[in-house]
Amino acid sequence: MVTSSWIASIIKETVKARPDISPRQLKQKLKEGYGLKLPYMKVWRSRATAKKLIFGEADDSYKLVLAFHHELLKCYPNSHVIFYYCHTDFSFKRFFVSFKDCVDGFIAGCIPLIGLDACHLKGKYLGMLFSATALDGNRHLYPIAYAVVECENKDTWQWFLKHLMLTLENNIENLSFISDMEKGIEDAVRLEAPQAEHRVCMATYGKISRRL
Repeated sequence: MVTSSWIASIIKETVKARPDISPRQLKQKLKEGYGLKLPYMKVWRSRATAKKLIFGEADDSYKLVLAFHHELLKCYPNSHVIFYYCHTDFSFKRFFVSFKDCVDGFIAGCIPLIGLDACHLKGKYLGMLFSATALDGNRHLYPIAYAVVECENKDTWQWFLKHLMLTLENNIENLSFISDMEKGIEDAVRLEAPQAEHRVCMATYGKISRRL
């Protein structure tokens, strides 16, 4: 009987190259490469073990956030890096990053249109990843800022936009935002960037119209 630890050792390089590979795909690879017919949950546990061997424990990574915060400020002076934590137990709450070079490039070479978006984070600790991006001269996505927050609502979007506007020093003429109809984002833009225009992207309108 093969153990989860042994399976993890032989799939480690595959998982390292493709962290999002599914247990079903790994199960098929193990069958083709080693003639093993394994239960789905055993492969799932083996993949989890392999990820721990490669990336370490999530708990240990969160212990390094404060050091990461200091290192970013040291390596990228005048950047806007905010670590927000619970003052009672010092647990992680939010983390905002906007590099000065990215902001300078946006101001100097991009049209004043910022796309706001969010996606769910997967893993042991959930949360949301917020992003603010523009288009450069080649019409490629240009990163301005990102943040990890606990959930998506008016409060977290307002916090994100507050720091984004501080980063931009509130001096961008004809600034506009475009986004999906995310929770709380309309109110947050109105409160933190009242001078800016805010529109919903056509893809969102298309999805809504197909439901009607």
